Amino acid sequence: MLKKISIIGAGNLTQALLYSIDNSLLKMDINLYDKDKKKKVFASQKKWKFFTKVGKEIASSDIIILAVKPNQYKNICSDIRQEVIKETVIVSLMAGVKISDLKAQLPSQSNVLRVMTNINAKYNNAISSIYFDKSFKKTRIPSLIKFFSMFGDIRVLKKESDIDKATALIGSGPAYFIYFSESMIEIFQSFGFTKNESAELVSQLFYGTALLCKQDNRSFEKIKKSVVSKGGTTEAALQKLDRLKTKKILKESIKDAYVKAKSLGRGK
Repeated sequence: MLKKISIIGAGNLTQALLYSIDNSLLKMDINLYDKDKKKKVFASQKKWKFFTKVGKEIASSDIIILAVKPNQYKNICSDIRQEVIKETVIVSLMAGVKISDLKAQLPSQSNVLRVMTNINAKYNNAISSIYFDKSFKKTRIPSLIKFFSMFGDIRVLKKESDIDKATALIGSGPAYFIYFSESMIEIFQSFGFTKNESAELVSQLFYGTALLCKQDNRSFEKIKKSVVSKGGTTEAALQKLDRLKTKKILKESIKDAYVKAKSLGRGK
């Protein structure tokens, strides 16, 4: 099992991963790197080591996780290339940056993989999509899959291009859900509920429905039909959503996210 982990970038996703790790029974030696000194708070409370610059200590890491913005990858690779050894595993959480791009900046590095996960990792309910290229050492794969499985479900992808799809659909997915939830909260308020009541009701409504869909053996379509009565209130609302082409708007919006995911590695 992986015991020493270095994470470069202490943003929201890293914080979600750290929360999950901290609540697990696993003992891990963690180095956290971020230029923002204020991020030290996430390490000092848990006896993890915090650095604003990469040093020789990173060389002994089992894995190095790159959790920075895609346009920063060349600078980060420049920082670590002199410190890592060939056996070190580099895990990229960056959208759009291909393995070949990373290897071009790390000439002696062959163990590079890409992972796309989301903030649901905080409570072990993420979906993590993982891609290993053909040169990745097969003996290292089981420990990495085991590590990321602590955050939720795992999908090993056959094509690197599928990571961009996972970015738009899964990495960004929680934001779509919350966007719709916020809309529902506003609607509840317009019906006279307080903001707090609306948030509580919507949270419970969506949590209960998600749990039903997860545990029920029926398809989503059949579950939906169990709510919709001919000529009833639910049918009226769904028909309006169809007339407004809601599904088309959602599909086109997520396609924009997919296009953006593909372009990020090129600095666009």
